[in-house]
Amino acid sequence: MTAGSATGSLVSGALVSLAVLLGVAALVPGLRFTAQSYREHAQVDPLTNLGNRRFFREVAAVELNRSKRYTRPVSLICLDADGFERLRHTIGGADSDLLLVQLASVMTGVLRTSDVVARISGAEFAVLLPETDGKGGRIVAEKLRRRLTEICEVAGHSVTFRASVVGFGDGPVSAEVMFRQADEVMAEAKRSPETLKYRDYEHPPLQLV
Repeated sequence: MTAGSATGSLVSGALVSLAVLLGVAALVPGLRFTAQSYREHAQVDPLTNLGNRRFFREVAAVELNRSKRYTRPVSLICLDADGFERLRHTIGGADSDLLLVQLASVMTGVLRTSDVVARISGAEFAVLLPETDGKGGRIVAEKLRRRLTEICEVAGHSVTFRASVVGFGDGPVSAEVMFRQADEVMAEAKRSPETLKYRDYEHPPLQLV
């Protein structure tokens, strides 16, 4: 091989390598964007743009650690619509989806920026209120419940919202305890004619050996 041909081969190889590197550089931002979009999609309800169940549990765990560390109060609200599935069969999926979008917008307008709201399923929502004791949680829950029910009434839909509130004065012992308490109170609310049920969580007494 002559010196000229060898040089030409090296230049050609370098150009090929450069082209490959440029191609990878062009692809990486796209791959990053795809990964970021996937993460956002995995944590955001695509209909309402609220957080989803996974997002809510992750954020709640972070807030739980903070409330425990600084012994600060936190309240958890669950809101569930009575008669929504029946309404969905009556007016159709598209119109019921529009109603859910409207309800989500109302909730974000009522809540503080520090509060966390998520669509858990169907027409069920969860709200985490940092730095809020049980009394404050009840006030917010009733305001949300009334406002959401009014939106449905104005639209001519016979849908009412029930709310459950659990107040943790110095932080719950674990995320599982927090969600289990909320589920229990919501079950009580659904069995009761009352539209709002509340519980102040009390830590179990220490067992002395």
